[in-house]
Amino acid sequence: MKKTTSFYLSIFFLICASLLLIFFFYKDQIFNAGLKNNYYKIYYFLGIFLFCYAVINFFLKENLRINSLLIIISFISGLYLIEFLLLVSGMGNFANGGSQQNITIDPLIQKKIKIKKDYDTRSLIQFYEHKYIENKNIVLGMYPNNFLIHDNQELFPLSGISYRETILCNENGYYATYQSDRYGFNNPDNLWNNNEIDFMMFGDSFLHGSCVYEKDSIVGHFKKISPKKTALNLGYGGTGPLTQLATLKEYLPTIKAKNILWFYYEGNDLRNLHSELKNEILFEYLNNKNFTQKLRLKQDRIDNTLIQILEKGRTLRQQLERNSRFKSFLKLTFLRRYVYSSVLSSNKKDNVYTNDKNIRFFIKIIESAKKISKKNNSNFYFIYIPHIKRLELKDQDFDQYKEYKLIKKKLKEIDVKIIDLYDELFLKIKDPLVMYPFKLRVPSHFSEYGYKLIAETVRSNF
Repeated sequence: MKKTTSFYLSIFFLICASLLLIFFFYKDQIFNAGLKNNYYKIYYFLGIFLFCYAVINFFLKENLRINSLLIIISFISGLYLIEFLLLVSGMGNFANGGSQQNITIDPLIQKKIKIKKDYDTRSLIQFYEHKYIENKNIVLGMYPNNFLIHDNQELFPLSGISYRETILCNENGYYATYQSDRYGFNNPDNLWNNNEIDFMMFGDSFLHGSCVYEKDSIVGHFKKISPKKTALNLGYGGTGPLTQLATLKEYLPTIKAKNILWFYYEGNDLRNLHSELKNEILFEYLNNKNFTQKLRLKQDRIDNTLIQILEKGRTLRQQLERNSRFKSFLKLTFLRRYVYSSVLSSNKKDNVYTNDKNIRFFIKIIESAKKISKKNNSNFYFIYIPHIKRLELKDQDFDQYKEYKLIKKKLKEIDVKIIDLYDELFLKIKDPLVMYPFKLRVPSHFSEYGYKLIAETVRSNF
């Protein structure tokens, strides 16, 4: 390699590193308004490392400069070779919740199509864009966990956009939608006109209604079972125990509730809590009993914030769908997603989230929720939703199962009424797989029938 060639290559790398830093700054501070600093830290580190390398390379001896350039070029070439293999094989297509449904690649969708011939194979964005032609007010579900990594935020929304048809997800062969209420939750809006509600429910996506229509959700079936009773759904996907406590503190004062039902999912609630405890706004709900964002008075501001995010395409699904294949290839999209889902996620043992600290905070949250309920003359019930892994006896020693015993023990110590769906439902039906879409033994939400059985089991306790 000639000296002039290596010199110009060093200049090229310096320019590329500078452009990368500028691009990362734009994405972080301008496109995302500085709200995702934590997310971009690793990219800043990468850009600074490449910039420093390019500068130092100018001062190296010719042979060292050539060797270092060869190493960098070989490394980058290797990354793009892996990206190409992931692209053509489809292995990276679904890592970390990829949105591009490809029936020729995804074996799970292939299985579902064999059972349901009219299975909707469109991606979420394809469905959204098709529905948008008919209804300009339709929106994608906007989830609170998107705000967990934001720094210096002034507002933490706990729900979605109000008064909009909202798209959920597709696990049963169709994309479910619902009409959001005045606060962005999955309810008929007129429920808020009542002075008192029989059942007010809190939870994550399982209570929210993923991935079924409102009438087929837990709350929807509750209303069918007891049409003379009122049930208000304050559950929302992407939330954990601390966000749910915040929701209770924000919206319980709006309306009286005879019974508070707290739905806990052992598959991810403690993992979500692990992240929530790092958010300053959410932590205030636990640390300060009088803290409130007064979100009931800020729904217009919440709507505007979420709509801006939606229009910018800030969800990972939208960004990936709208990128061209070539642009995604240049950004090593599949490699980054594959590494995150297959390497980083697999290295995070469940006991990271089930340690004593998180369990202690979780019990403190439930105890706080119970006290608030009692202060508002509401009965408090804790509903335990098991992970599908529990259906396999060989997995009874997995960490969530150990957590299950510990949580039940701690809740009994603080005199919390527990409705254990594992004991009261899963162990009592011949084939629990009937509760899941297409009876497939894969992590998912419940089917319409599964939600029905849960609603009947919970309702039988009253």
